[in-house]
Amino acid sequence: MSDVATATGSSDSPSSLQFHNSLAAARTGAADAVAELLERFRPYLFAIAEQEFPSELAGKLAPSDVVQDTLLKGLERFPQFHGHTHEEFAGWLRAILRNHLATFVRSYATQKRDAGRELPAQSELADPFGSSPSGCALANETSDRLQAALGRLPEQTRQIILWRHRDDRSFAEIGAAIGKSEEAARKIWARAIEKLQQELERD
Repeated sequence: MSDVATATGSSDSPSSLQFHNSLAAARTGAADAVAELLERFRPYLFAIAEQEFPSELAGKLAPSDVVQDTLLKGLERFPQFHGHTHEEFAGWLRAILRNHLATFVRSYATQKRDAGRELPAQSELADPFGSSPSGCALANETSDRLQAALGRLPEQTRQIILWRHRDDRSFAEIGAAIGKSEEAARKIWARAIEKLQQELERD
């Protein structure tokens, strides 16, 4: 059995059937369904990020940062996925993650050549989510569009997304922060994701 099948379930398992149902719901255009589908693969992506994390990026970026960016890129690029199985979807996300890691490595190497030293965290190339000095987070058009889309959202809407996808807060924690119940926080997050997707589609 492949590592993808091991991580996401065999093709005839209950988890596979659940994946197909989740994929069908996501393809109806519901942004919260897409986000929930992507969240199912967070542990799988984190395992890959930890295993393949380049030693030269240690202390400058964390595997969790790469996973967060991969999930957000997956949200943006979901209409480009035309597969049908959980193995195909896992492989698609894995390709995004590996490409993201390669981009970070190239950017870091370029920064070392050009500057001869690390860029400070407040540099214009700092991580747009402010989570760590991941210098190449703005190195491609996708990150530019994502940052711009987030910047157009209302403050609380943007903060909800950052708490959930940057800080990995639970819905209970988010609800406590905004004075709402856990279920209310989940619904607010779903609407926030939908607004973010609408902003990305505007571009």
